[in-house]
Amino acid sequence: MKASHGRLEFVMPAPSTKAFEAFFNHEVRLRWDTLLDVTYVEGGGTHPYVEAISTNRGRGWKAGMAMRTRRCAFATSAKGIAF
Repeated sequence: MKASHGRLEFVMPAPSTKAFEAFFNHEVRLRWDTLLDVTYVEGGGTHPYVEAISTNRGRGWKAGMAMRTRRCAFATSAKGIAF
């Protein structure tokens, strides 16, 4: 893990397509993310898209916390995924 410019960077031991699915496919994320109890794209779908709003609610003692985020931009590149 390397911190630079206020960002955390992690090396993922997987191809970018697999890492993308693990983090951005809400159905897949619920299988491994022990901090989440509920995660979904408002209006339907498994992946957030430009202007989509995602809702995420915590699990256990974090159940009272929730976050709604709006996807602002998304583009893929030959090197992987760029936001």
